[in-house]
Amino acid sequence: MNSVFLDANILFSWNLNHVFMFFADTKVGLLWPYWSDAVIAEAIKNIMEANRAEDINKVKARFVQMNILFPYASISDYESLSDIEGVDPKDQHVAKAAVHSECKYLVTGNIPDFIKGNFNGSIKVVTPDSILSALAKKHPDKSLKATALAWWHKNGAGNFDEYLAYLGRKTSGVGLTNFETDIRNYINSIGKPVEDAKNEALLGETKRY
Repeated sequence: MNSVFLDANILFSWNLNHVFMFFADTKVGLLWPYWSDAVIAEAIKNIMEANRAEDINKVKARFVQMNILFPYASISDYESLSDIEGVDPKDQHVAKAAVHSECKYLVTGNIPDFIKGNFNGSIKVVTPDSILSALAKKHPDKSLKATALAWWHKNGAGNFDEYLAYLGRKTSGVGLTNFETDIRNYINSIGKPVEDAKNEALLGETKRY
């Protein structure tokens, strides 16, 4: 399984966060996620600054639920680690927590903030689109299931074809352009209409919440 540390900009977007949580779902099992209290606090702060009408209690509830679903995921006791060479001071808490988690990937929307970091080859810095696209190529059936589950749990998402288009749209705040293409290529390869492929992926599934 691929262990990933999720930066605050991944958790900031409800829709992007939502997709990652279903890739980490125990019945899908493609990702093993990590974060820290500091990363969650940064995500909450940015969400509230971006939308001051947002109900902070509802925002906090999302992250409480994540910690319940993935009780191992919150990393602590990393503050005393040495600074990671090449990483900006404001991002040191992210880099240190990622190192302490012993993850394989640090997933971030701000690649320039980390790409020069000296992680001694232990961590690869990747975008959300690149890691999900790689998983869609390697595990297309499970990736389709994870995406279908994310759609199913999103109220008012429209049909699945519209949801895929939304995920891939650069202006949506999600921007999983390559990932959308890979999922659609897989659906085309099995010769099913998009909605039929989604329905088949959800056979036998139950809602998680």
